[in-house]
Amino acid sequence: MGPGTAWFTVVGVAGTVRQEGLREDPQPLVYYGLNETAPNGTPRLLTFALRGPNLASRADAIRQAVWSLDGDMPIAAMQTMDEVVEGSIVQFTFTMMTLGIAAAIALMLGAVGLFGVLSYAVSLRTREIGLRLALGAAPARVMRSVVATGAAIAGIGLVIGVAGAVGLTRLLDGILVEVEALDPATFAGMAVAHVTVRAGGALG
Repeated sequence: MGPGTAWFTVVGVAGTVRQEGLREDPQPLVYYGLNETAPNGTPRLLTFALRGPNLASRADAIRQAVWSLDGDMPIAAMQTMDEVVEGSIVQFTFTMMTLGIAAAIALMLGAVGLFGVLSYAVSLRTREIGLRLALGAAPARVMRSVVATGAAIAGIGLVIGVAGAVGLTRLLDGILVEVEALDPATFAGMAVAHVTVRAGGALG
């Protein structure tokens, strides 16, 4: 430290704050008092966070409250927290929407194709099923046999699908915000949908 170096007293440590958006890691930040001059000519910027009901519709009243204290105080912008959050993720919102539409179409096409293949596979066993019924087999037992075959295939598909999904979802960590890539609810929902389509195709 040379002569003329400015010294500042640390009066407290603030919590972690994301200044550059939800996707950016928090950066080191120093807050200076209103009566202190920041080093290196750092521009002064004051940001106030207000809490209360219907603040978005009371912008004029907020401006007047500020100007009543200091008529020369400029108010650069007023935003709700929802607008701030939306602004920080707007760059990839369209991309996520496109991926969601593509995923929904792929799920629908996969379900239709899977249902059709299983229905066709069961139709090939029509004579076998008729013969077993004619020989006295209980309809419920025949149905359980058909469903068990579909369930076995569904189990194999689930194991392969979950293993592949676990590996691929790690690539999404960089674009997810406060959401885990390995979300148990999502995996469970997809598993139920897969088994439902399998069972429907087998019974169809």
